[in-house]
Amino acid sequence: PALRLDGIMAHFPMTDDLDPANTRQVFDRFTDMIQDLADDVDIVLTGCCFHIANSGGLLRYSMTRLDMVRPGIALYGYYPEGEPGRTGAGPEALQPAMRFVTRIIQVRNVPAGTALGYGRTFTTGRATTLAVLPVGYANGYLRSLSNRAEVLVCGQRAPVVGRVSMNLTLVDVTDVEGPVEWGGEAVLLGRQGDETITADELASWMDTISYEVLCLFGNLNRRYYLD
Repeated sequence: PALRLDGIMAHFPMTDDLDPANTRQVFDRFTDMIQDLADDVDIVLTGCCFHIANSGGLLRYSMTRLDMVRPGIALYGYYPEGEPGRTGAGPEALQPAMRFVTRIIQVRNVPAGTALGYGRTFTTGRATTLAVLPVGYANGYLRSLSNRAEVLVCGQRAPVVGRVSMNLTLVDVTDVEGPVEWGGEAVLLGRQGDETITADELASWMDTISYEVLCLFGNLNRRYYLD
């Protein structure tokens, strides 16, 4: 009896490389393998689905779009290397589709010289207004963002101050033109007004890549899917 295959797939290791030779080599090996299987009388490929294109392959190399494609980061509206100008084939522009948003649970005024958070890693140099956010590394907003990241409040950037804890983050909103109030929206990833914090920007603060950022925000966070 013959072996009937429903699907055959492979994966590109480096479609973000601007030199197409490596991608072409992997693709040629894949198609050669398919031909070898097709020549085997004991293997039936009728109705078999072939796929190899990830986001980079889909956007750059039209020959890789076989029976189906497997976009990953492109589903979130990001290019594989985070630089839209470097893409080849594909849509004119992808738009980031994911936001990570929370609400301010407290606004506090503290004097100059106040040490903030675990480890006292930040001390205020002036009278400071703080917004307390109910999000931390348990939500995927990592400690590496401490004293580095920015958050959008009232459409303006405000720095994270002190150490990000398990479920709380402090933001210096002293210079934000308010009103900054309890229950107000704070955007950790995405757009608010004319400002945007991208996954690439978060990744730069975390010394990682945007792929990791987009995978961090797990089931502890509520998800809303919008058209």
